[in-house]
Formats: sequence, C-alpha cells, structure tokens
Amino acid sequence: MTSLLEMLDINTGLALGVVVLSLLWWFSVRRPAGAPPGPWLAVPLLGHLLLMMKKDPRQQFAAWRRQYGVVDTSGAVWKDQRKVAIYILRELGMGKNVLAVKVQEEIKEYIRVISESQGQPLDLSHFTKVSMSNNICSILFGKRFEYLLFFPIMD
Repeated sequence: MTSLLEMLDINTGLALGVVVLSLLWWFSVRRPAGAPPGPWLAVPLLGHLLLMMKKDPRQQFAAWRRQYGVVDTSGAVWKDQRKVAIYILRELGMGKNVLAVKVQEEIKEYIRVISESQGQPLDLSHFTKVSMSNNICSILFGKRFEYLLFFPIMD
C-alpha cells in the first residue's frame, strides 16, 4: 500500500499549498457585512496586536484615527453614550438591592410553604421549581404566583 506522500508529486503539493494560502488570505482580508472599518489583518484572540508591534502604539492609533475614524472610547460621543447607558441601567435597578430583596421575599415564602406541611413528606423539587420561577417572574414581570396555583402551569 503506497503512502499519501508517495502519491503526491511536487506539482500537486505546490498547487495544494497555493490553494490553502489563497483561502487563508481570502478569509483574513474579507470583512463580514456590517463590520466596522479597520486594518486588514486581525488574528483571532490577538486582534491587531501584530500591527501594533511595528510602530509606537500612539502613532498607530493616530494613523488609524485619520484613516478609519474613532478607534478608542474616550471621545465626546462615547462619553454621551456611556451617560445614557448608565442612566438607563440605573432606572432598571443597577446599583440597587432590588434583586436581593425579591429573592429574600421568595425565600421567606418558600420556607412558609414548607413549614405548612407540618412534617408531612413533600416533593421539594416542585416547590423549588416554583420558587425559582417566581424569582424570575417577579424580576421580569413584577408579579409572582402562588405555589398551589403554579403547579398546573409547571406540569
């Protein structure tokens, strides 16, 4: 049985190498639709680090800014966008203990329902599922469900 290397001659190897290198070049140069403009060589996980090693990073960023526009996040536009984003997130509860309060309320209700069983055997998986679902519903919709009314929905 002959090996693959014996079957390939030098011309086939060169043709295969050219095809592989052409495909690598094509995929590295081609930019996805909607991608922002930028330098042509972006290596996964490293980004444009290879291009940054050629020059002083400040000079490289200045050249990219002249060629592609804003490349950093310290301009006036970015500051305004950050202010709006922080405002919206604070309105939604960022920096407040809303989540902790809702979870503590649900834990109290969970303990109350379990204590009402008065030592009778319980399937805690249903109560735990309802409790977790109530946490999610109270955070997303502002409404929670009673444990016994929630069982038909869960089943």
